Amino acid sequence: MKEKRFARERTYIKEQIKCALERPGQRAENHAGMPQRSAFMPRVLAGMAEGFAQLLFPEHLYCMACNDLLGGENDWGLCTRCMSAMFSEDILRRTTIEGQGESGVSHAISCTVYGGLSKEILSKFKNKNQPWMAQDLGRLMAQRYREECWADEANAAQQGNCMGAGAKKAAQLVTFVPMHESKRQKRGYDQAQLLAQQTAKALELPYCQCLQRIRATAPMKNMSQAQRLSNVNGAFAWKPLPKQQFLAGTRVLLIDDIVTTGSTAKACAEVLRRQGAADVTLLTFAAAASGMCT
Repeated sequence: MKEKRFARERTYIKEQIKCALERPGQRAENHAGMPQRSAFMPRVLAGMAEGFAQLLFPEHLYCMACNDLLGGENDWGLCTRCMSAMFSEDILRRTTIEGQGESGVSHAISCTVYGGLSKEILSKFKNKNQPWMAQDLGRLMAQRYREECWADEANAAQQGNCMGAGAKKAAQLVTFVPMHESKRQKRGYDQAQLLAQQTAKALELPYCQCLQRIRATAPMKNMSQAQRLSNVNGAFAWKPLPKQQFLAGTRVLLIDDIVTTGSTAKACAEVLRRQGAADVTLLTFAAAASGMCT
């Protein structure tokens, strides 16, 4: 309840500030005496309103999972209790999966298992208009990826491999599993895209949208593995890269919010590999408890 009240107050303050800023000098006159409005003024006013609201009502005040007040030392958007519950060693052991071979995802990594707190977080992020959560979730995903790469390097070093397995498979480019445009417009943002941008920023890797969803797909919650594969067949296509970027021989980190059976990730990975990707690793915030099917 306190989070909802906090969000309402924040929205109200933003609108009041924006209205107050728009009144004086909202319309100017050109040399002919005709009223005109600068094209960039709405963006400037919206940015100023956001800045004031952020100062008065900071977004990262409460835990993303349980809504408890966070201490000043917290850097992840989660309280200590929720961090311990979601990222225990037992859970982390179940969130790294060998993938689907050379045609699909070679490796799948998740921060936690889907359910309980992680389900609540993703529900807020996707369905309650809270895109700001991508910043903390993206940093958590980046940290999980780093830890997995470091673990691979340590294991390889123990086996006498001086190059390190992690060094061999470390990603060079970050992209994401895109929503269909109609769904993105309805929600207002693509959660996987926001996660990819923040993860790439935290990992200091290039980010690019390499895929597009060219066909809307049915919800897959109650579908079997075979039905899921059929549902996403032909749903994704290559989106041409800017001239300064290329995919041939590139190791790609594919981002999504959750993996269930891996059908969607496989469909995306197949498109990326046809364009020359040397390796595709899937990184998600959560993974279904049943694990990704190969």
